Amino acid sequence: MKRFSSLLPLYFLTFIWCSVSLPYKVIHDHLDFIDIKLSYTKIEAFNTSLLSTNITANNVTFVFFHNYGSSSKTWNGTMHSLAEKGYSSVAVDLPGFGETKSLPYNDNNLRALLVSTLVTSLGTNRTILVSQSSASKYTIPFLDRYGTQVWGYVGIAPLKIRDWGGPWEDTHIKVRLLAMTGDKDPEIADIDYLMKLFRHTTKVIIPDAKKTPHLENPALFKARLLSFAELINSIKA
Repeated sequence: MKRFSSLLPLYFLTFIWCSVSLPYKVIHDHLDFIDIKLSYTKIEAFNTSLLSTNITANNVTFVFFHNYGSSSKTWNGTMHSLAEKGYSSVAVDLPGFGETKSLPYNDNNLRALLVSTLVTSLGTNRTILVSQSSASKYTIPFLDRYGTQVWGYVGIAPLKIRDWGGPWEDTHIKVRLLAMTGDKDPEIADIDYLMKLFRHTTKVIIPDAKKTPHLENPALFKARLLSFAELINSIKA
């Protein structure tokens, strides 16, 4: 069960209105997991006609996982831009980074369970995981064990992807893949390997970028995410 921190003013709610975009709210909270509190930021987008009933603008929610040495803050710009287009999102501080303490131990089973616990706690209809580089240490074990909980996977310059044999058949068929990296990524060929592991795939190479296209070419990165969200939103259940 989620609880608000009594030690720090972590939780606060902000409504943001714009005349040319949908309103949205920003929530800072945490999720109890094993012996730690998993800190996250959630931005909920709303349709103005549905505000009174608290229904999100569409069925898709993005869940962002940051690279080693970073934090959920790396996704702030992306999340706000998505919210203005009606898409909700969550960005988590992985254990040992940002405001989340390290786990007492860590293995593939635990990392997969962490992602699954977060996804199920959100209660969203169509979830898209966005995983940058070393965050694949969490998202790939999740896809192996609980992959059918999500609808889409955005793998951005995934780390050591050639060590993975791919997900089980149900995940291979259901989950849509957006494989993305920059044209200056020295491991750019790994994207082609990743695409062989899913039935439905889209490949995007961002110009003038390496392994952080969301920072190096943010406008194009956001446009590609929006196109992918529209694809996921259009799939018949």
